[in-house]
Amino acid sequence: MPINYDIDFSEDIFYKKGEQMGLEKGLEKGLEKGLEKGELRKATAMVENCLLDSNLTNKRIAVLAEVTEAFVASVKERLIAEGKLKKNK
Repeated sequence: MPINYDIDFSEDIFYKKGEQMGLEKGLEKGLEKGLEKGELRKATAMVENCLLDSNLTNKRIAVLAEVTEAFVASVKERLIAEGKLKKNK
């Protein structure tokens, strides 16, 4: 015959400590993701502005924006697809 216990761990010191550590780690990861998204938005905006307002090469834009040439190429393709940039530019 099984015996069931209804134990409330919410008042246990080790439970509270583990819960606090989990919340702190989650907050740190959330902040990191938020910063990554913010940095990505800034880099994308800079690349877009360089592509639209200058005659710089993809390589030069990549150096200035501190991104890869592949990233610049993907932003350029998106701008072409949206009709904001001509294909030969």
